Amino acid sequence: MSKNRKAVKSGTNPIKQNPSKKRSQRKIGRIALIASAIFVAVIVMIIVIGFYNNEIKPLNQQAIEVNSTSFDMAHYTEMLDAYTKNLQPESVGFMTQSVANQIIRNELIRQGAGSLAVVVSNEEVESALELAEDIDEDIYKDIMESELRNNKVLDYFNNELPDEVEQVQISVMLVENEVVADTVISRIDNREDFSVIMTEYSVESEGNTDDLWLPEKLIANHLVSELVSTLMPGDIGKISDETIGKDIGYWLIEVTDVDEIKGIEVRAMLLGSLEQAKEIKGRLEVEDFNTLAAEYSQHESGESGGDLGWLIMGDMGSDIFDGVAFDLAINLVSDPVYDSSVETLGGYWVVKLLAREDHELAIEPRNVLAQEDFNVWLLGQENNSTIVNHLDSESEAWAVKKVLRERK
Repeated sequence: MSKNRKAVKSGTNPIKQNPSKKRSQRKIGRIALIASAIFVAVIVMIIVIGFYNNEIKPLNQQAIEVNSTSFDMAHYTEMLDAYTKNLQPESVGFMTQSVANQIIRNELIRQGAGSLAVVVSNEEVESALELAEDIDEDIYKDIMESELRNNKVLDYFNNELPDEVEQVQISVMLVENEVVADTVISRIDNREDFSVIMTEYSVESEGNTDDLWLPEKLIANHLVSELVSTLMPGDIGKISDETIGKDIGYWLIEVTDVDEIKGIEVRAMLLGSLEQAKEIKGRLEVEDFNTLAAEYSQHESGESGGDLGWLIMGDMGSDIFDGVAFDLAINLVSDPVYDSSVETLGGYWVVKLLAREDHELAIEPRNVLAQEDFNVWLLGQENNSTIVNHLDSESEAWAVKKVLRERK
């Protein structure tokens, strides 16, 4: 006899999940979401910190200190941008120290201007800016104010100068050596015209024979200035100048070999005066060419004893040189060859003092004297100040990079 079997209920519902497992999955999801949020937050934080460290923090670092006033990298970078606005990108890096020096200079003048009663008003700055084009950033107001102040300080020293100061009138010429200087002085003593003699003997184009009045200290060549200080009106003097350049020289040339293909093998020396060239030519009868060239030649080949190697026509860039060298017999030293296409050093100044007296200052020398007084005052400001430049190659490079990046 069969028995009825009761259906056994399964403990697991295939459709309905276990509540504990569901809670576990939700927990895992929340953890994953939190982890993702933390990951994103960390990435954002890294980016923010990196941006702060690379872009914001450096701006707040000190760049320059002048006494109690400090300038941060933000100000320095703006100044670098402003002062190099019209330069090519590759030139900005060369201006980093110049801009730093300009900031220091402007601040020294600002701090010292008060003692001179020099003031720049806002109205003056605004008026000056109206004349400038495409300038509206605040940094340009700072620059304009500094420029106006600097000019006012310079004007202050200009106004402090007397209307008349002791000045001199001189006639001056440069000749190639002392022998010529003595000849010139003798002819001037014989009442020959200075300007006529100068056309014959002067070896530079800057000789002066006019009636220009000039303060003695403004004579461009300090040796001439020193000589003038010893002269009385009507006196003539001479003084050696070993550093002055002149557009003449004298060659001594020797051809040591000739080749149809290579040209000529040459050694030569370039000397500063005819007298010296004659003297060296005489000494070559008993002394070594290379030794004398190494000691006296003003040509770069002097370092190698005057050896020019093999030359063809045109290599020396002097038609005078070629005209002699390529017609010269082998192992025969030429007579001194005058060449106005080369430059040598050394000569003698011949100076005649025409007059010395108090005379009204002309505009140009007045401006030069004012600038000198300004420079002396500024140097005093600098010497009495505490200046710290914190810029180094790394911070300068950072500033240049920032300026160029923001211009794109």
